[in-house]
This record gives sequence, C-alpha cells and structure tokens, in this order.
Amino acid sequence: LTIGSSQVTGYNYLWTPSTGLNNVTISNPVATVINNGTGATTITYTVNTTFNGCSSSDSITITVNPQPIVTASATPTSICLGSSTTLTGIGASTYSWALSTAPGTVIGSGATFVVSPTTTTTYIVTGTNGSACSNIDSVTISVNPIPSVQISSTSTTLCDGDTLTLTGSGATTYDWSILGGTSVGTGATIQVSPTTNTTYVLVGTDGNACSDSDTISITILPAATISSISGNISVCPG
Repeated sequence: LTIGSSQVTGYNYLWTPSTGLNNVTISNPVATVINNGTGATTITYTVNTTFNGCSSSDSITITVNPQPIVTASATPTSICLGSSTTLTGIGASTYSWALSTAPGTVIGSGATFVVSPTTTTTYIVTGTNGSACSNIDSVTISVNPIPSVQISSTSTTLCDGDTLTLTGSGATTYDWSILGGTSVGTGATIQVSPTTNTTYVLVGTDGNACSDSDTISITILPAATISSISGNISVCPG
C-alpha cells in the first residue's frame, strides 16, 4: 500500500523504519507488509520532513492482519468416470472454487463442493478470513476410465444336464451372479449347469476400482425322450 502524501517541491523526506519500504526519501513510498503469524500485528512508520532548515515529523500506524492458511482436499482424489467427489476447504471463513484453467470464474462456494469431472481436473479454492485477507490452494482430481467388461461363451443354449463355460474379459477381478442376486463364483471363467433358463451377471473391476457389468442369458433345451418300443421281443436267428 502507498503511505504518505504527494511530493512537495523543496521538501526533504526521510522515513523510518525502512522495513518494507521501496524508498525512504520520497513523500509517498510503497509499503509491503508481512504477517506470518496467526494474530494481527502493527507497524508504525515515521516521516521526518525538512524545508528551509525547519523540520517536522508525522507517523502512521498500519495494522497487518494475518493471511489465512488455506488447505484444499478431496475425498476421494481419484474417481471413476461418471462418479463424483467432495472437495473440502479449511483454514478460512468463506470459500470460492474455480478451475485452474479459468481461475477468475467462480464455479462454486462453501467449505465443501461436490464435483463430477469427466477428465483429470485441478480445482482452486480461495479462502477468505474475517479480516478480508485471502489465500489459495489447489487439489487435483484424477478421472479413470470405466473398463469394458464382456462375457463370452461357446453357446447360449444348453441341453438339460450339460455344463457350459462362461468367460469374462476386460477387467482384473470378476464376480458372477444370477440375475436377482445369487452369487455363483469369482474369477475370469466359471462353469455353470442351470436346469432352467438363466441370466448370469458379471461385474468386472479394474486396478483403479472402476467397474462395469455384462449379462448373458442361457436357454435350456429339453432332454430328448424315447417312445416305448413295441413288436416281437422273441426272434429267430436271421
């Protein structure tokens, strides 16, 4: 901030102390004040003025309010595409949020802010305390793609009593169930022997804990039946 008044021809000026002043021999130096503490501090500047051998002095006291220590965080900092996360700011009284790519455009306010980015994004929080002093911090949210999970099988029909192998791909871990909730196994492949038409659900999860699902419906074919055999049951050779 600028202290003092306009320069007057013929006057000589000397400011004390010199701490934070850009020039101590002009009438209106710029003072840069710092407060790294948690409470307000004061600094008093005195100017001694001489003109035609006469001198006078004046002083100004500046109150320096502390700058808030603002911290931004997120829970979680890594999400799957389509999910959301909560940003949290602490250390100030009021908060405003912006994108790092457009820091001058406020997109939200409050100590917490829910976001659903579609790509990895950095958010900036500006926190302001009761003395109208502000500070900033940032947090980056990583967005992971959803795996493409698929079920494959040599057939979608099965004769009653037979066994069929189902295979999952596109993820790291796999959980199989029957549509409706009954778990039937884990792993990339399972063998099934349904007795009625059945739909199987596969949930695959990748290394980023992102999941996708697929389904397959198996149709059961009825077993062949043989009619009773009639005719002679005693025959001669030939």
